[in-house]
Amino acid sequence: MLSRVLAHFSLALGLTAALGTPVEAQTPAGSFVERPGELEFSGRMIVRIARTEVLADRDLSRSQVEAVQKRAADRLAAWTLEFIPETDEYIVRLPPGETENGFSVRLMETGDYAYAEPDWICHPIRTVPNDSGYSQQWHHQKIQSAEAWDLTTGSPSLIIANVDSGINLTHPDLMAALVPGYNAATDTSQADGGDVSDVDGHGTYVAGIDAAIGNNGIYVVGIGWNFSCMPVRYYNTPGGGYLSNLLRGARWAADNGARCVSVSQTGVEYSTVQTTGAYVRARDSLMFYAAGNDSRNLNWFDWPDVIVVGATDGNDNLASFSAFGPAVDVVAPGVNILSTGIEGGLAVGSGTSASTPIAAGICALVWSKWPALDSYAVEQLLYDGCFDLGTPGDDDVFGYGRVDSFNSVSAPLVCQTDIGFGGPGDAVLTVCGGDLSSGTTADLELTNGYLYGRAFIQVGPSNNPVAFKGGLLVPNPGVTVGPIQMDNAGELTVPGIQGGGTGTWYVQVFHEDFSVPSPYVGLSNAVQVQFLP
Repeated sequence: MLSRVLAHFSLALGLTAALGTPVEAQTPAGSFVERPGELEFSGRMIVRIARTEVLADRDLSRSQVEAVQKRAADRLAAWTLEFIPETDEYIVRLPPGETENGFSVRLMETGDYAYAEPDWICHPIRTVPNDSGYSQQWHHQKIQSAEAWDLTTGSPSLIIANVDSGINLTHPDLMAALVPGYNAATDTSQADGGDVSDVDGHGTYVAGIDAAIGNNGIYVVGIGWNFSCMPVRYYNTPGGGYLSNLLRGARWAADNGARCVSVSQTGVEYSTVQTTGAYVRARDSLMFYAAGNDSRNLNWFDWPDVIVVGATDGNDNLASFSAFGPAVDVVAPGVNILSTGIEGGLAVGSGTSASTPIAAGICALVWSKWPALDSYAVEQLLYDGCFDLGTPGDDDVFGYGRVDSFNSVSAPLVCQTDIGFGGPGDAVLTVCGGDLSSGTTADLELTNGYLYGRAFIQVGPSNNPVAFKGGLLVPNPGVTVGPIQMDNAGELTVPGIQGGGTGTWYVQVFHEDFSVPSPYVGLSNAVQVQFLP
């Protein structure tokens, strides 16, 4: 069997020049190195065939693209353990006599694959408990949690999933917050008998950081008081499991309602992580991944759909153990963080494992306050709220900076629209939404772009505006206006919602040209409207 496979490889190698430059994985084929206790070879690989659009860029016809993809799949057929249709990835076992590095090189040299990476045995990023007693949760003061809780304490409709070792299902600070979870190692939901109880304590620890119940008089409090907590277990014996199972668990969580998926495990640098991050994003959820505790410079990748989190100490210094580099998006407290323990009490630990659920919890708070926002807007509010450290802006040590719960929850909501120059009549476009208390007063400010002619604003439930403010005349085209003066007041009061309470409201901007020749009427492209609660 091995000789037949190698012959097939030789045939494919002869076609490489015709196919163009092979698609390169972020970690080059043949350069995989085990880190005992962190990432270890499993004898399995995760392989993705080159995408259609990449092959089309090589000037191949549709039939040629299909032939390449079929050839690539056929080459894997004898060794395939599983095909994952959600991400177009193959889990394959190594052919006899092959190594992870050698097999990856052979596949990538054909030019038929996007990546071929080990299906690593991942491990929890260690947050070894060093204290079972109670001490102050200093990170809450650092990130201004109490101030954020004045605005929102989190919503039970917001689900956070921790893909880890499971959870102590009877912990008094977690039990009432739990929703049904999933065992990714057995591909079994909890509702169908999947075991999500904790096998080593790591999962209970990280879950308490983002989702421990607040204001209940016992133990600790999570970043939000009232989140729903989804346990996703990806290994069944202490210490870790397959990367493919970890990512299966993350996808299941997003498919089953989790808006924030937190992963405090090793393996962040592999392309398959970004593939699942994009899958999670497509479900309007966010995936968070720990940067690692090995002090490495992660300078060879930067995932667009995974929020990578490093760690800081109490003085806002990078923690001595934390990875850093262009891949890191934000940092969060990660030294001596108090949380829930597997025995039902408390535990204190250090690591980017602790930092990651803090970042995830802040995004869950933002979503609790602004449920109509999409994942991109919530991610941006996380970044906008950061306390900048190091070089100003997004740097290669701290990313956007150290997360701050209050700053993100209270940050102005900047919503961008691409309404263009229209002809006669109205152009209506929803530009942002949020959860407003009954009777809330909000300011609207034009932060970028131009108003031409007469602009109008209305606020209310989607497709049913109940408040109307309008009549801003800009006599000179090209004048930047801000704040918008609506009825000479500069503010607008949202009417009381029937029955009180809260509801989702939308801000709409529209214009009417009054027969003034285009393009001197309307809203310019890329107008930004700032919604200030």
